[in-house]
Amino acid sequence: MSFNLTEWLKNLENEIIEQIKDEQITNDNEMRDYIHEEVDNACIYNSECLDIIDALNAYDFTAYEFECTNLAQVAYCALLEETYNIDFDELKNREND
Repeated sequence: MSFNLTEWLKNLENEIIEQIKDEQITNDNEMRDYIHEEVDNACIYNSECLDIIDALNAYDFTAYEFECTNLAQVAYCALLEETYNIDFDELKNREND
C-alpha cells in the first residue's frame, strides 16, 4: 500500500472542518495541535513511515528543522511540512459550504 498525500491532506482538511463545526477546534493553535496528532498517528508503523518517506521523497534526514534519527521522525517531519499551508480561516469559511 502506498501513501497518497493528496488524499491524506483532503481527509485531514475535511476532519478539521468537522471539528470546527463541532466547536472542538476554535482557533489556529487548536488546529495545529490537531494536525500534530494526526501526523503522529500517520507515523506509527515503520511500514507506513517508509510509504510516507517514499511518497514525499524524504530521503535527506538532515533537511528538516528537527534532528531526525529514525524513520518515524523523518516521516513525521516530512508530512508535517506538507501541512504548513493549511489555513484555519480558510477552513473556517469552508465550514459553511
